[in-house]
Amino acid sequence: MSVVKRYWRFVQDGALPGAISLYAPGVVRTIGAGTFAGMLSQQQQTIATARLNPLYVEAVADGVIVGVESLPPAGAKAKFSYYLRRGPDREWRIIYDTFSAAALQSFVQARVQRSVDPDAKTPSSKAAAAADDIVDRYRTAALEGIGRRSTERARRARGSDDDQAGESRDAPADELGEVPADEPRGTQPDE
Repeated sequence: MSVVKRYWRFVQDGALPGAISLYAPGVVRTIGAGTFAGMLSQQQQTIATARLNPLYVEAVADGVIVGVESLPPAGAKAKFSYYLRRGPDREWRIIYDTFSAAALQSFVQARVQRSVDPDAKTPSSKAAAAADDIVDRYRTAALEGIGRRSTERARRARGSDDDQAGESRDAPADELGEVPADEPRGTQPDE
């Protein structure tokens, strides 16, 4: 839970390098660091005075889901979920979250719309397509990491065709950022 709280606080304070450092580097690379930072910067005012209320932490395959709600001083609360997994450095990293997915879509649509027709009352088809594309790339980057790890784990379980003398050439679990079998699956991301 502390990773999500830190991420939220960093965004509120405009500490973009701190916020980005809590995210999976591959996801940030896929989106582009400038786009990711721009999206976070745009969200700073939106959540500046909102309080983050933790709802749950649930262990799932390869990580945890953290559910939270944003409680603004006035107006409706909003619920978000964060998927976290340990990275190769054994630190918890955010792989995907619904807060950033919605914010990326809004940020990219507005940025493209400004270049097409800043005075338009509705988004152009180009802006709408760019917004859909960034969210698709974001989701794909997160899901590809999950699929790759599952594939690697399956190959280790059955042994690789390239194994010689019974030794697997697959990367050890910590290189893939996996939680070792001897570590409880419910370990909280608050270290």
